This record gives sequence, structure tokens and C-alpha cells, in this order.
Amino acid sequence: MFWNKYFWPSFLVMILVVGLHWFALLNDIYDTVQWYDIVMHFLGGLWVFLFVLWAIHTQYGRFFLKHASIRNLIFFVLVVGVLWEILEIVLGFMHFSDPGYGFDVFKDLVIDILGAICGSIFYKK
Repeated sequence: MFWNKYFWPSFLVMILVVGLHWFALLNDIYDTVQWYDIVMHFLGGLWVFLFVLWAIHTQYGRFFLKHASIRNLIFFVLVVGVLWEILEIVLGFMHFSDPGYGFDVFKDLVIDILGAICGSIFYKK
């Protein structure tokens, strides 16, 4: 079943993330507004959580539903966050030699997880 109760929340958060990201790229927001990255990581973590929640409740994801504890879903968000940070390095957006790189990665991953925790509150309701 493609249309379950988790589809629209996931879709709407994705549209919000894409819209805010597009706006930020057009206006160089990432370089001028330091807290904007925090908002985007929070929404990104929330979206990944909601997307996985939607996916495991489709007919194709039923196999994974028995392993879908809140802890596992949050861990999956963490894995996606780590992969995102690796992608930022590969694409040249970040470098190991950048001042504060380690703290920035740690902060981004914590914010991703906070977004997932907010998604888990949605899931419990």
C-alpha cells in the first residue's frame, strides 16, 4: 500500500527541506546565516525518520517492520547523517583542515538525531 498515514507527513517535510535548501542556495544563506545549517539538519533528520517510517509500512517494507524499533530507526538516521557528512567531504563542501570541522560534524549528527527523536514523538502519537 503506497498511501499510508506516514506518506503525507514525510512528503510535506521533504518539500519543506527542498524548498528551504533551494532558497538557501539562491541567496547564499549557508554562508551568511550560521544557524541555518542547524535547521536543515534537524529537518533532514526528521524527514529521514518519517521516510523510513513510511517505507516500512508499505507492502514492500513489511519485512523490515519487525525490526523497526525507535532505536533502530534513529540509528538509521545517524547512519544517513554520517553518509551525508562523507558526501560533503567528497563534494568539497567541507575539509578536514577547516577550523571547527570535528565540532561541526558532531553538532550536525546530534541535530539529525534530535530531528529523528521529534519524528519518534510523531510516531508514538
